[in-house]
Amino acid sequence: MVIQRLLLITVLTCVLLTSCSKKDDFQLYHNTFRSMSFNTFRALDSLPGKAALKQHIERADPDIVSFVEVDDSAVVYIEATYGALGFSYFEKVAGDTQVMFMSKYPITETSEFVMSGRNPLYCEVDINGNLVGVVTVHFSSWCISTPCTEDGELPAEPMAHDRMVQLYQTIIELNDKKTAKPSLKGFIVQGDYNGDYFNFQEASYSEAPIGGMALPAHLSYPLNNAQFPLEQLSYYSGEMRLNLSRDLGGDQNTVWVVDPNPKLLFPLRLDYISYSDDIKLIAGEILNSEVDANTGMNKYGNPLPFSTSRDASDHKAVIADFYIE
Repeated sequence: MVIQRLLLITVLTCVLLTSCSKKDDFQLYHNTFRSMSFNTFRALDSLPGKAALKQHIERADPDIVSFVEVDDSAVVYIEATYGALGFSYFEKVAGDTQVMFMSKYPITETSEFVMSGRNPLYCEVDINGNLVGVVTVHFSSWCISTPCTEDGELPAEPMAHDRMVQLYQTIIELNDKKTAKPSLKGFIVQGDYNGDYFNFQEASYSEAPIGGMALPAHLSYPLNNAQFPLEQLSYYSGEMRLNLSRDLGGDQNTVWVVDPNPKLLFPLRLDYISYSDDIKLIAGEILNSEVDANTGMNKYGNPLPFSTSRDASDHKAVIADFYIE
């Protein structure tokens, strides 16, 4: 475990600089693909939001996309609209905040990881004969004040506990899948983790705080919560790495303050793409039209109008280019 965590720290040193190789020309690699994670907030409730979201996807041209916070009507719209962009495969999970996955590559298997109302969606994708497991997540909410800004939400501490447990459960599921199917090349876990990597929370839990979810039978206290989500990823039986790229202005946060969501009182990094095993990072970037130019990772068409990112969501999209070893 100590060696595993040292490897994780070494990799993090590279990804904080966007990528170790600094090479994002796909022609240098085989079996390449681009992954995107996007919490859409209320973009799909309005025509300007729908247009902005589509512009971002067209400019980034991802191969697989995880959506967070999409309701049933948004799912219908996405399936009807994005087929024209080359996406042929769609899966979704209902719940208190619905998640959805779409892919240009065949989805060969799907399932839900059952946990506390925010079930991650698991899809196995066949990328040129290589099986990759992709998990779309929306973990328990970030509490930005005490009490939380949403009626009925729990105080901050049990919510931090719950998202820690949800990530532990996700890693356990992936370990089991890896054991059952050795042909899997690895996993991507992407979406809204609702935890800021740079915020040190409780170091550990010896028991569930009042209001926190019950611990599943296959977990036991104490559980280490420092540093979320890095600590939980280190329990994967292999190498699980965290992509900590920035936007082209150097900003590491994936949400703004107040605008367009007045409930966000300070900037946070809540959206991540993590990856394992034979899936190798070429480069990563947080998309932000307010600092975008024809630099950074490969994009298509002209830079978007200044405020397009805020029109699309209160979160910025996150993209990463990978190759399969």
